[in-house]
Amino acid sequence: MTDRMQLTAIVWAISATLGCALGAQSDLLVTSAPFSPADQGLKAGTTLVVPLACFRCAASNGDVTVNGLQLTPGGSGDWVNDLDPTNGVEVWLDNGDGTFNASSDTLLGLSAGATPTIGITFSPSEQILSGSASDVWVVLNLLAGAGNSIPDTFSIGIAAPNDVAVSGSVNITFGTPVPTSALLSVVDFYVTAVTPTTGWMTDVVTITGSGFTPPLSVQVGTQSAGVGVNAARTELYVTMPPPSSGGPHTITLDTSLLPPEVLTQTFTYVNDGQLGGVGDDKEGSCSTNEAHELSLLAIVTGTLSLLGLSRVIRTRA
Repeated sequence: MTDRMQLTAIVWAISATLGCALGAQSDLLVTSAPFSPADQGLKAGTTLVVPLACFRCAASNGDVTVNGLQLTPGGSGDWVNDLDPTNGVEVWLDNGDGTFNASSDTLLGLSAGATPTIGITFSPSEQILSGSASDVWVVLNLLAGAGNSIPDTFSIGIAAPNDVAVSGSVNITFGTPVPTSALLSVVDFYVTAVTPTTGWMTDVVTITGSGFTPPLSVQVGTQSAGVGVNAARTELYVTMPPPSSGGPHTITLDTSLLPPEVLTQTFTYVNDGQLGGVGDDKEGSCSTNEAHELSLLAIVTGTLSLLGLSRVIRTRA
């Protein structure tokens, strides 16, 4: 090692020693963790345990002890009545695998829901060694009644650096992405009726229920259907598409917030099973409209026969 390198090492060692002796500030950088959850939608009606956010706290220039967080809730949900009154909001220390798991992560603190802020005191405090980081999960315990606003939405974040409670003098800054959650939507979704369940192509079927949040799409069998929704989001008006082969046909409803839902009700086309499906080129097959016209012709012919006019028609022909 050269004399210059030795001198540099000595200077750094003296600087570090003096910094500690003089109480130099440690640094804490707070961000959203890379695996913090994205926007998500869940069906209401049962109690829900939902990891809403994961925040990363990285220490440098010295160890940092974090004693708690002050969280700021957002969204349209009721942060008092939609959450468990004992542990509506929990903060957990991730075990390093980047996945929330109550059996392997460590509970740091909890609180009932509240507004405009929610204070969580850590017990024990979390000590973050210089040059390392700790990831903490914010978990909601939602009651079954959440979702009545169709949807109820929830988000949470750390609004300001001084909302992170630490021991001693620490320089706290926010990084990118900032410590704010994505949006959770809780939807009171159900279907009570589908009427009618038998009919023709282009018939309008009404689906009655709740939680029909646009944009919406509906499939009947494998075919996409036209769909409209009322202002209360309690009725869908579905224009039946051309039938696919076979039947009865499943009805699949896809809202903007929940995964696709296959309804228990099905739809059967008149003469279903006797018609060729879309793209079916079997000899003798016919379209739904053609079948409809043939049925109407049969009704008219039968009526004329009952009136004794069929003989006149044959004579003129």
